Amino acid sequence: MRISLMWVALIAGLSATAEGQEVKPPPKVGVVNLRICSEKYDRVKDIITEMEKMREEFQKELRQLEKKRDELKAKIEGLSRDMALYWEKVGDLKLTEATYKFKAEFGNQRLANRMIELQIEVYNEMREVISGYGKDHQFDVILRVEEPQIEEEGKPDNVLQRINARVVLYHSPSLDITEEV
Repeated sequence: MRISLMWVALIAGLSATAEGQEVKPPPKVGVVNLRICSEKYDRVKDIITEMEKMREEFQKELRQLEKKRDELKAKIEGLSRDMALYWEKVGDLKLTEATYKFKAEFGNQRLANRMIELQIEVYNEMREVISGYGKDHQFDVILRVEEPQIEEEGKPDNVLQRINARVVLYHSPSLDITEEV
């Protein structure tokens, strides 16, 4: 009985193709690990250098303000409250402290915003390269695949978000085209 069912299925398949029905090939699928790609992408190294330079300049600015604050405090200690110079230096101190607070808060935000901008640029550049590769090599779909970093120290509150960000739960190693891209 099994053999006869197999022959029926085979004959039905042959007659379907013989009647002019087009048999579509299975979709060509690939996966790419963007983390590995970004580690090999020279532009990422340039971005890291740029961010380190910005951070150093930011820290230098804060150190200069701290030094100015300390100098003003030392000058104020030697002055009498009756002197006009005392109140001028107190005003300068308050202004320096406010400037420090402002730069510390908004400087960090500026650095974070710049980092996000650069990450988006790199992501778009990598997508463009991967899309071109996919078109050139006639892929139907290329998926992003990487292991979520579930156990980041000090950041347990977004574990679920990192798990949900995973696009592919399983893939055959033969689908991985990361090295080729």
